[in-house]
Amino acid sequence: MKNKKATTLFVIGITLSTLGVTVLSDYKMVQYTAMILGLIIMIYSVFVTDAEKKCQG
Repeated sequence: MKNKKATTLFVIGITLSTLGVTVLSDYKMVQYTAMILGLIIMIYSVFVTDAEKKCQG
């Protein structure tokens, strides 16, 4: 069974970024925190995907 950790992290990152743009727009500090955290998680998921591909190949 394949490890889907990177996909899960990417979905969490997209969710946080989307919430930061839409729902949390009234609270500026929380909005920016959610957006930045979401972007960091999405970038980290790219590195996890790369590491998984290196282990398979």
